[in-house]
Amino acid sequence: MIHRSHIPFGAAFYIAAAALTGAPLSPLGIIIAAAASLLPDMDYPRSRLGNQVRLISVPISALFGYRTVTNSLIGLAALSLFVSSATAGLAEISLRLGGPDLHAAVWNHLGLPTLAGVASHLLPNGITPAGVPLLWPSTKRYALPLVGEVHNGRAGSVQAGLRENIVAVACVPAALLLWASARGLLSVLG
Repeated sequence: MIHRSHIPFGAAFYIAAAALTGAPLSPLGIIIAAAASLLPDMDYPRSRLGNQVRLISVPISALFGYRTVTNSLIGLAALSLFVSSATAGLAEISLRLGGPDLHAAVWNHLGLPTLAGVASHLLPNGITPAGVPLLWPSTKRYALPLVGEVHNGRAGSVQAGLRENIVAVACVPAALLLWASARGLLSVLG
């Protein structure tokens, strides 16, 4: 999928994660998750993000290739450790400076949205024919090809691009319904 299709998935995964964990939902979290949904594409120097961070994307691409470690469960686990450590470190700095305990706030508004956004990247790539190497370094790819492959803004077909946009747009209302349901907001509807 192309970058603009990953963004709604990132927002939707964060909304769903907030619903499932009871974390507060915030506009900042939605923005962070949407941006973080593009992070796994830094393994491709020609991607929207990879082109901006070539000092990172070129070596990752040379070492691992495209849609490998950054689109796998190992990559997600490594990022989870990094994000957890970074959010704990930021909160610890506040404590050492005599400030309030910000562990929950930093996690809820930075850590959770970042992880949800990155995790969301696997689903849209997994519904393309190319799939994702979830168990990398195994080369087996897992795919449920619901949409066609789209590269550099050019759809393989008009139908593939249309299906991709429909799926991307539909995921946000679905996540909002999950969030509202988890918060008991749907009970007022009957």
